Amino acid sequence: MALVAGTTDPALLADLARGKLRKQLPELRQALAGRCGPHHRFMVSRLLADIDYVEEASRELSRRIEELLACVWRIATYCQAQQFAHAQEAPKSICGTESGGLTGGVSHGSATHPRGNENGV
Repeated sequence: MALVAGTTDPALLADLARGKLRKQLPELRQALAGRCGPHHRFMVSRLLADIDYVEEASRELSRRIEELLACVWRIATYCQAQQFAHAQEAPKSICGTESGGLTGGVSHGSATHPRGNENGV
């Protein structure tokens, strides 16, 4: 974020490096000694926002998958207990929806995405 905030000193930017990049500080300083104007900072900020969005979407999808797997586990347990006597009714009664909780999808569009839902996805 220092680059986005306007920091241009290659030494200061290189000192922010972590992990394996710390072993290459001289090369990193040289690479950072260039022109980074307002447009570059803007593009970096957009890329960071996209990364944040994808990370949040991944967490949301993981939570949804866990919910659906829990539902499947409840159905399997129910069916085993009932010896498949009422297997057709299990999704409705166990997942708590008339359509059976397994048919609900994950929204493809999101108002929280930087570009919103402009592509209809």
